[in-house]
Amino acid sequence: MTTARRGVAVLLLLTAAVAQPVLIGVLPLPLGGPSLPLLVLAVVALVGGPTAGVGAGFGLGLVSDLASTHPLGQTALALTVVGYLAGLAHGTLERSLVVPLAVVAGVSAAGPLLVAAVAQITGGGEATARSLARGVTGPVVYDVLLAPLLVPLLARLLVDVDAGDPPPRA
Repeated sequence: MTTARRGVAVLLLLTAAVAQPVLIGVLPLPLGGPSLPLLVLAVVALVGGPTAGVGAGFGLGLVSDLASTHPLGQTALALTVVGYLAGLAHGTLERSLVVPLAVVAGVSAAGPLLVAAVAQITGGGEATARSLARGVTGPVVYDVLLAPLLVPLLARLLVDVDAGDPPPRA
């Protein structure tokens, strides 16, 4: 990933992290609402690969940890793993419609589940199966519904930022 693409990815992730509570959190949607930060994480990982997914997941998790009351690093650890796994599907964005949707659904489901697992392991949470199912269902449904609209748009933003750059010197 070039420096310009990293900058755009950081800007997209921070925008999604701020828009989540400000815009999505106030909407009276059944099942909760979409998880914009996880959707953006999936796109960054699909475009940039596992390394970009790790960096984006760690950064997004760290921002989330700093804004919460649980111990620092729980969300960062979970989203780092999620970003890496999503990045393994790098290169499938142009060839398939199903794989990016599956990656978005997987990231939307795995994010909250891994955060809850890390919290349980570190003694920081008491999640029940019912609360986990409720916390995962809405984001997965809404993110998969938003994916056909947002994934191509966000991927285009990340790819086009490098279009004007001269080729690297050998």
